[in-house]
Amino acid sequence: MQANLLTRPASEWITSLSMGAFIERFGGAWEDILASAGNTNLLLTLDWLQCWWRHFGIEGCERILVYEHEGDRGFFFTAHVPERYYGLPVRTIKCWTNSHSQRAGLLSAADAREFAEALVEHWFARRGEWDMARLQGIEVDSGMAVALIEAAQRRGGTARIERTWANHRVPIDQPWQVYYRALSRNSREKGERLGRRLAEQGVCEWRQAAGIDEVTPALEQYFAIEEQSWKAQSGEVIARHRVLHDFYRLAFLALARRGRCEVHLLLLDGQPISAIVAVIYANRKCVYKTSYVEAHAKYSPGWLVYRHLLQDAFERGFEEVDLFGCTRFTESWSDRSRGFHDVLLVSPTWRGRLTGVSKRIKERLHENLKRGTAA
Repeated sequence: MQANLLTRPASEWITSLSMGAFIERFGGAWEDILASAGNTNLLLTLDWLQCWWRHFGIEGCERILVYEHEGDRGFFFTAHVPERYYGLPVRTIKCWTNSHSQRAGLLSAADAREFAEALVEHWFARRGEWDMARLQGIEVDSGMAVALIEAAQRRGGTARIERTWANHRVPIDQPWQVYYRALSRNSREKGERLGRRLAEQGVCEWRQAAGIDEVTPALEQYFAIEEQSWKAQSGEVIARHRVLHDFYRLAFLALARRGRCEVHLLLLDGQPISAIVAVIYANRKCVYKTSYVEAHAKYSPGWLVYRHLLQDAFERGFEEVDLFGCTRFTESWSDRSRGFHDVLLVSPTWRGRLTGVSKRIKERLHENLKRGTAA
């Protein structure tokens, strides 16, 4: 099969589509395609992809690569965009990812090696159109990152894993009390003690918003909490950035209409002081956005709302809670994680090779500057 793949043109199995052409061809069946592929990534739903591209995409730059061969099927959501790499202007192939959507690149119901061979052949046949491919958020367990690198290297290309990262997750395979009692005793006792102290300040109340009618006002409460959080000092408040506010509001409301978004609120005397915006898909709940009022930080309201969300997920029979982060805080809830690779492929052209030269020059200058400062 490998020899066959290497000698026949990838165009037989790869089709490049615009967003409009993709929706026209696959939009009506996309939910079924996701289900048949065993997808558990909500960021690959059409609601999310359309909203993300509308706010962060560049018109005419999308290249949705569709692989279809002998009943197998795969989709790679990419875009050809200009950027600078170590000071050098380059033409880059990127996934539909950024800090607001970290895993929206790949859907595969195909053998990883065969899919990767076809993709790399497709790209290398068009090497004059790009200088580097920076493919982010490819799940480690899929095998696609390694398969892409091997396929590129077999053709004499330069390829490597740029970064490996992970998000903590809580698999729900036991009763809530068993899970909760297995957590760090110090963490549990501290959180419970601070919860009791918070209750001394007024009436504490949990509120869980689901459905479009409840989520709409609850989202505004979440945005208001951010204005009073630590994010205000660092400039990370969503409501202060029009594009981000529009993106998150429209994306979350689109999901809420399908029952795929909830807002978990902790109120003190009727005033929201902590919240999590969670998204739901394939019987999994993902902690997508979280914040709390800084004035109440000493009571650890973030820990309290996490506990409420997790207990709710256990009691409602979800399969997993994706904590969507990898920090000391998320590690306190679980030591299990899902790994991802960011992959770099370099075009086998003089422009592609220049990216490596530019990187080495920039690193050498930086090292010399550090030595000079130390001296």
